[in-house]
Amino acid sequence: MSPYQVLTVAVRLFSLWLFVFATSNMVGTIAMVKNNSASLSPLFIFTGIAITVLVCLAIWFFPQSIAHKLLPKSAAETNESKTFDSWFSMGCSLIGLWALSKAIPSLVHFFTLNYLGYVLYADAFSMHATWKLELAFNIFYLLFGFWLLLGARGIKKLVTWAKYA
Repeated sequence: MSPYQVLTVAVRLFSLWLFVFATSNMVGTIAMVKNNSASLSPLFIFTGIAITVLVCLAIWFFPQSIAHKLLPKSAAETNESKTFDSWFSMGCSLIGLWALSKAIPSLVHFFTLNYLGYVLYADAFSMHATWKLELAFNIFYLLFGFWLLLGARGIKKLVTWAKYA
């Protein structure tokens, strides 16, 4: 398999995982809002559902476009042997995709929980003591994932420098 094929399969798997994760969390969110609030508009929930479904569909139907954007053109030009560059770029992209798949849902959960807590329980809601640490960690994880996903060439230079230093 070429690096593009591997990344295409990983992107489609990410789409499936995102859909399953979002669906399972949305069911609980809808139930909580329905039971506890008459003032919260269902438009908020359905907008989130629609955006998630659209993102999942876009990722599912266009994985090759995403793979071609993420991997360098040299990986497509050489078909006979897979070089360190193409496999390293693919590996960094996959690890970045994995990091994003952990950071994005955590941040969405954090912001949704806080928003619903302030809307539904405005008088009694308080955030736990470690919220700043969790938020900082997830933002760092998000930036790290984007760096790996989009900037694998910089990491390759760092590894090559360390190898020959």
